[in-house]
Order: sequence, then structure tokens, then C-alpha cells
Amino acid sequence: MDLRILKSDLRFGDLHISEFIRIQCECSDVAFRSHLAVANGNDQPSF
Repeated sequence: MDLRILKSDLRFGDLHISEFIRIQCECSDVAFRSHLAVANGNDQPSF
């Protein structure tokens, strides 16, 4: 992955990409997918 992306102003939804990556690294897989599902407006995520 090109870490230079962290220095740009790219956004992922309402999160800066650096914040998105931090969340992705800190959350467990299921919790992260649940977070994405909620962010995408899916109230009942399926795994």
C-alpha cells in the first residue's frame, strides 16, 4: 500500500482516509465490518 495516500485529502465516506485506516487496524474483523455496514446505512449487516 502506498502510504503517501495518508498525506492527501482523500476521503472515505465522512472519514479521512487516515482515520479509516486507523479504525481498520484497531477494530476486530467483525466489529469493523459492522462499522462499515452501519456507515453504509445497513441496519442489519450480514456476515
